[in-house]
Amino acid sequence: MSINSFVEASQSKLVDLMQGKKQFKIPIYQRQYDWSEEECAQLIDDILHITDNHYFLGSIVYVNDNEFRPTGVNELSVIDGQQRLTTITLLFIAIIYLIKSKKITSTINIDDIRETYLINRYDLDAKYKLVLNSNDADVLKNILENTISNVDKSSQVWKNLNYIKSHIIQSKINVDELYAKIRKLQIVSIRLDPPNDRPQPIFESLNSTGLALSASDQIRNYILMDLEESKQVTLYNKYWLPIMQELKQNNARSVKDFDDFIRMYLTMKNFEPPNNNDLYRKFKDHIGKNIDDELLFQEISDMYKFSKYYTLLKHATTDNNKLKTHIENLNILRATTVFPFLMLVLDYFKCNIISNEDMLQVFSIVECYILRRNVCGLSGAGYNRLFGSLCREVGKTDTVKRLGAMLLKKNLESRFPDDKEFEDRFKTFLNTDHKKTTYILKTIEIDNNTKEQSLPNNISLEHIMPKKLDAQWKKDLGSNWEKTHFTLLENIGNLTLTGYNSEYGNKSYHIKKTMENGLASSKLFLNHKFKDIVKWDNVEIECRAKMLSELAVSAWPIPNISMTEIKNILNEDDEEYEESIDENQTWESRQNNMTMDNVELLDKLFRKLSTKLEYIKEPHNGYLYLYISRPIIPTKLFAVIRSNIATSRIRYMISPNMSDDLNVRKTKNWFFSKKNYEGSMLLTNESFNYLTSLLEISYGLAEKYTG
Repeated sequence: MSINSFVEASQSKLVDLMQGKKQFKIPIYQRQYDWSEEECAQLIDDILHITDNHYFLGSIVYVNDNEFRPTGVNELSVIDGQQRLTTITLLFIAIIYLIKSKKITSTINIDDIRETYLINRYDLDAKYKLVLNSNDADVLKNILENTISNVDKSSQVWKNLNYIKSHIIQSKINVDELYAKIRKLQIVSIRLDPPNDRPQPIFESLNSTGLALSASDQIRNYILMDLEESKQVTLYNKYWLPIMQELKQNNARSVKDFDDFIRMYLTMKNFEPPNNNDLYRKFKDHIGKNIDDELLFQEISDMYKFSKYYTLLKHATTDNNKLKTHIENLNILRATTVFPFLMLVLDYFKCNIISNEDMLQVFSIVECYILRRNVCGLSGAGYNRLFGSLCREVGKTDTVKRLGAMLLKKNLESRFPDDKEFEDRFKTFLNTDHKKTTYILKTIEIDNNTKEQSLPNNISLEHIMPKKLDAQWKKDLGSNWEKTHFTLLENIGNLTLTGYNSEYGNKSYHIKKTMENGLASSKLFLNHKFKDIVKWDNVEIECRAKMLSELAVSAWPIPNISMTEIKNILNEDDEEYEESIDENQTWESRQNNMTMDNVELLDKLFRKLSTKLEYIKEPHNGYLYLYISRPIIPTKLFAVIRSNIATSRIRYMISPNMSDDLNVRKTKNWFFSKKNYEGSMLLTNESFNYLTSLLEISYGLAEKYTG
């Protein structure tokens, strides 16, 4: 959108815009003032280099609501330019302070500055020309009223004001010259007149020209900008501000954490992860256009609820000790991509849909899946997609069994390592991430310590064969000491836990074993066999690794579900189950492996649908999604095609009056936003016509739910 398309845009001096009976209000949805000292210094330097050719400061975009106070003061909402407007205001205040305190000499009339650019003299209710948002409003007010004791000294407004004052003095800037050149600053003044001019599209147009706004800035503006002011304030104070405060826990960087949170929230809601650079557009697609205020409030209320779950998962802020341990372990494994699914599970528990025991079993299965794969060297690159899809597929009924079945069903690179693979890889497990190794050994210790005594707080990882070998160690290890040290130093068999790591140091095995508080006298289960081991070498390390690998299988047990049970739990027939889909395979690569009969039957279906319906095909994770139109959002989905080598299964929505149709195989909690009635059917020559009619019904339901 160009400036020429705005209702009223004109070039003028900034001071002309600021003069008169006006009050510029920064709406609550705008970000707080956050210019740095460097940006303030650059602005001052640019102003001082103004010649007779006026300096262009940029645009000031404001909404003219024609709200006039009894005294004639016109209230204007600034939607772009507030950072520059605030900094110029601080320059005026700094000049007044320096002249009034006699730190500099000047011929400027400071009363004229104050009454022309800073206050509306005769309106006590709209006294200040500029009203900032949030805490900054009180900071600027107290500065103007000289009630400095009440100023929040951490505010960027206060910090920059002090910087500007000191910069003027230290740089020996002539304030008369500075003031004169400020009055030459040129802007493009853009006035919007509701209801014809909506601020949101204009804001997006300006933002696309290079303004660096975070996803949180863009989303906040999007949800608040078009609301009436009273609703803006309510939604901001009741939901948005608490969300940002929630994400600031433990001194977190709220902007980065918001981006992480919104990515996980959208993954949970839409069952697939958005691109990091596309969060704003995906959020808009998620909530849809022209959403009514009630639904918008519900959506942001939902975001607030799930921001608490996100914080709980990120910082393990729970009194449930078993849950806390699982969360801490997942964070040690750096498995944050599982958070979208676990946020949903926490909500199931909070809403009494699943029990505490079931919730803990879900966390246990997820931890087991991640840990086993980590030990087996399997990549976690696809976890965001996998656990995004589980948000749709696991559901609220039989959650634990369905999760176990879904993960055990995975094959190839997505597989859940069985006991043999896990045990074999564990014996040779090498890991220089000592935090992760400590977690593994602690878990085995707790799982086997029958006395249930808590571990000492000062417990840490101990290399029995140390990193640095002295002559005694080399002698004990034998002629192949270099190979043994190189290959087995970080092997799990050479590692244990102790509270006396510094005392052990690089001492010989005999001393570590027999000294006071040595390995032989340790109360830890992990160390109870050292009293019987005379010599520590490669044989003993490998023997201990084998023993630990067997214990690890018990500490991280795979879900005990047979293949027959998996098919029953997931309600899948033999043909579909035996050719279970690989989540890492694309739809295009899957097409290349289909039989010609399967491909031709699908093409026939697409041609048939195209004669009756307009629709969009979107491949994703080995599936083909059919939508009624763009934008691609869950409510517009009307069919999902899952193709194996020889067959294709179609999933679709069915109407309630078809729920007893024996020809329709019912499924639930899978792909669609409206999950109460959902069916699937194999595409065959015999089912072709009936399936086509079912897809037409599903298309109509998607139109209904979207409309």
